[in-house]
Amino acid sequence: MEIINIYPSIYNTKAFNHINTYLANWDLSPVEGEGIHLGFTKYGHIRIKMYASSDINSMIIWNLTEKQLPLDTGAKPGVEKVLRFFLGYFAGLRNQSIPLTFEITDGTYHPVDADSCGYSYATINALIDCFDHEHIKFRADRVWRQSE
Repeated sequence: MEIINIYPSIYNTKAFNHINTYLANWDLSPVEGEGIHLGFTKYGHIRIKMYASSDINSMIIWNLTEKQLPLDTGAKPGVEKVLRFFLGYFAGLRNQSIPLTFEITDGTYHPVDADSCGYSYATINALIDCFDHEHIKFRADRVWRQSE
């Protein structure tokens, strides 16, 4: 007999339970949210606009520059991982697969602490913020922006 421990690939997704009613009743019109994560050696900040896709596929539109969010920060894999999970979560809740478009409209990074995990947490917070701006208060004063 072989026993293999398995762990969730995305932590804190239980926080989505808070927005289940919003998701179940969402008319698929555009919603926007912003999330940040500051933790021990972890940083991520993302702003998302989400709406029904005009295509048969879900998609992510990275609507920001390399200067705003450099590719080597780990943002893309962290964000994409959570959005893939969210699509499955949303389909399960609605009992159908609905293609969505996610526009990443802003993001920041920290030159030392930005990593994939930080962006995963920030994305979870941004998705929740799309439906309830009061649940996780976004604090702009915590955003770290590179000096010009």
